[in-house]
Amino acid sequence: MSRRIRSVLALFAGGNRAFAEMDAIDLYNYCKTTGKGINCRQLAISLCEMYLSIGIPARYVTCMPADPLDYECHVINTVWSSQLQKWLYIDPTMDAWVTDEDGTMLSIAEVRERLIKDQPLVLCETANWNHESQQTKEYYLGYYMAKNLYYFVCKKYSRFNPESDYRPNPAEEDIRLIPVGFVNDNWKCDTTNDPDFFWAKPE
Repeated sequence: MSRRIRSVLALFAGGNRAFAEMDAIDLYNYCKTTGKGINCRQLAISLCEMYLSIGIPARYVTCMPADPLDYECHVINTVWSSQLQKWLYIDPTMDAWVTDEDGTMLSIAEVRERLIKDQPLVLCETANWNHESQQTKEYYLGYYMAKNLYYFVCKKYSRFNPESDYRPNPAEEDIRLIPVGFVNDNWKCDTTNDPDFFWAKPE
């Protein structure tokens, strides 16, 4: 993540849900006007649009827990690396990314798989919550993200102003990647058990 993008996101930081349109421009103006921060979803949408604006494929991904009574999820970004030819794990709320033991940046899917297999994960030294609370690997990856990497939801198409509190958000615009055997009859969006399809290379 570049220093310029970090400096902009620092203005956005916080746990507040902004009363604004879900796009980087309106959210920036909200933060600048009110002095309040925004939540992880709005941060991830903003960062996604910043990447898209400079021609880098990106998506914001809602990371969900298995427990239907656990209402706390987390929203992060997946950003395409043409050099590594894979999606990378980027968390704007925590200013965090994750590497393997050799220093190679990992994707969301790779972080999940390594947690399952108890393989080495290295959390970047900058990881902190909204530039206020330093994160440890044990808490952030071993607990918080471990519970929130059970299944995933994202928009089928990345674009400006992808959703809104002020207009309908059709379920058919979303897609979920769920583990085999996991069932939720309340979902109205498309679902898949195929990680290769969900994490496919951008067209």
